[in-house]
Amino acid sequence: MPNARPHFPLAAFLVLYLPAGALALGLGHLTSAEAPGFAAAIQIVLGTLAYGLAVEGAAEWGLRHPCAAPLIDRILHLRRSRFRYAMSFGLIGAALAAGAEMSARSAGLVTAYSAGPVRIGIAVAVLFVLAWVIIGLAGGRAGLIHRALDEAMAGRRR
Repeated sequence: MPNARPHFPLAAFLVLYLPAGALALGLGHLTSAEAPGFAAAIQIVLGTLAYGLAVEGAAEWGLRHPCAAPLIDRILHLRRSRFRYAMSFGLIGAALAAGAEMSARSAGLVTAYSAGPVRIGIAVAVLFVLAWVIIGLAGGRAGLIHRALDEAMAGRRR
């Protein structure tokens, strides 16, 4: 996608993930006083849901970006850059989650788990795979590919 800037999906991911991740963390901290075991489940489930929705939104934004490139080029760019985006999303998601946990722990709040290097590595691996699958599904929908091919064939006939 020569006319689109490659960092825009990363910005879209951050815009979507930061508020949703903060909400998940906040709800987890609110329930930690009453039910510490349930707080960990809330943080993990809502944080993963926020992450998945942010990745889906960033992938969709990359496909719907109002650039001069045809839809087929945007799909191919998303599929070619799948590893880079998935790894970036995984690293950013794990770093933000670990940073939020460390800052909450330093503020004296009860946290669900400690963010050590092994847990951060596992989080990066899991979030990378989740982003890889979501980006592949976003760029491989049959209806989207048919629309892109129809658009490309219509442009070729002109």
